[in-house]
Amino acid sequence: MTRGLAGLFYLDDGTNRDLPHQYGIDDVPIILQDRSFDSRGRFSQRGRAVTGLLGDKILVNGTYNPYVPVTTRRVRLRILDASTARIYHLAFADDRDFALIATDSGFVPSPVGMRRLLLSPAERAEIVVNLRPGEQPVFRSIPWNLNMMAPLTNGAGGNDHLDLLQLQAGNSLAEGGRIPERLETSSPIALDHVAARRTIQLDGREINGHQMEMSRIDAVVGAGTTELWTVRNTHNQPHNFHVHGVAFQTVPAGASTPDPQLGWKDTVLLAGGEAVQLAINFPPYQDPLTPYMYHCHLMWHEDVGMMAQFTVVDPDQVESAPRDP
Repeated sequence: MTRGLAGLFYLDDGTNRDLPHQYGIDDVPIILQDRSFDSRGRFSQRGRAVTGLLGDKILVNGTYNPYVPVTTRRVRLRILDASTARIYHLAFADDRDFALIATDSGFVPSPVGMRRLLLSPAERAEIVVNLRPGEQPVFRSIPWNLNMMAPLTNGAGGNDHLDLLQLQAGNSLAEGGRIPERLETSSPIALDHVAARRTIQLDGREINGHQMEMSRIDAVVGAGTTELWTVRNTHNQPHNFHVHGVAFQTVPAGASTPDPQLGWKDTVLLAGGEAVQLAINFPPYQDPLTPYMYHCHLMWHEDVGMMAQFTVVDPDQVESAPRDP
């Protein structure tokens, strides 16, 4: 991740085809990576802070200081934070609004109008922005506040102003796709039958007081069941939490159902002292011997052991499944 480039997969089930969907024309991947270079133009490892490596140059789809020619009135940007540690607070320089249409793992039910979007490493989002002929708005990252001391904020890029790319609209624009009032998506997770409730604590470089141990199974879940995980960041630094093999929905504090407008996620950012509640539907596949992982997705944090693992078994075998040798 620090010596090469990154890509993404497009997964398309054929729904919501009224949206812009012409690849490279009005549907454009935006892969954000920060990098440092030495005097010979090679990737450099300098710049490690509390969250990991922060680069002083931004590459978008592997290009420095890029622009996107625009030929339609609406452009869909599929954004991936592929940096190892940097948290981006995305906005347009002219403060125009845009529509959030999807998050990590699927569409939101209705487009959400916004002017700011916070993304941590591995998080994805899709937005649609409207343009007029001849406009050249700059997409950038602006400072953010996660209620941390200045040195810790600096260490996650929280005080940086970064121009990412420019959209260059032609003098004549085709109509292109549109933004429907409603988007077809999966229903919220029902919480009528929660098989288990778990608390996941993120602190320092540990999860629930442990670092990763390949021989230890930290949790056993039932195939096809629903669980409710409360994830707490008890540290004074940001962490983000990623679960392999699932998509989850966020349940606001005091609510009895997930908030569909937050979308389907597989990675969530937690500021210092923050807690989130995740509703997770586990897949029907069973394998008591091959575990999945959950971890902080700040790359340095997971590299030094901020990970744990779980297996998925027959629900009747949860209590007897092997764990913690």
